[in-house]
Amino acid sequence: MVRPGLVMGNPVSGEDRIVFRKTSQQTGGEVFELEVFIRPGAPGTPEMVHPLQDESFEILSGSLDLLVGGQKRRLTAGESLLVPKGTPHRWWNDSHEEAHVLVELRPALRSEEIFANLYGLCSEKGALPNLLQMAVLVNEHWDEGHLTKPPLLVQKVMFGVLAPVGRLLGYKAHYPKY
Repeated sequence: MVRPGLVMGNPVSGEDRIVFRKTSQQTGGEVFELEVFIRPGAPGTPEMVHPLQDESFEILSGSLDLLVGGQKRRLTAGESLLVPKGTPHRWWNDSHEEAHVLVELRPALRSEEIFANLYGLCSEKGALPNLLQMAVLVNEHWDEGHLTKPPLLVQKVMFGVLAPVGRLLGYKAHYPKY
């Protein structure tokens, strides 16, 4: 189980470390909050949608580049932004300094679980997990989010077919070690 204070990283997206601050269990499912430290030049995330959650970004230091609903923005220290549920978005750090960002997802749903497992797998491998592992993980967490490409129907069919194969081969959506 994820606890406040847990520190992880994701070498794939450039998040040198994330610190879990508030968990679903701690807040009665209201919010999942984490501090994110993003290295300069980090590629960030692919474009995604959280169908049931609002996501907010508060820049504590540095700057963060975002694409939200097709609009590019750069937030700097002291600025914040709310991305309403259902809005396509992505982020990256195109600056020469580390970005320190407070991120909240409301409601929390099972976000901490997917973060912990995805970041644990990425850190362990130094790369994204293979397609079968990703299918198992993503298929378990549709409510927390999905990519904008390929189209959602294609993703659901593809991961719906691949996830059972992945599970048969021993891949899981939850690893207690993370």
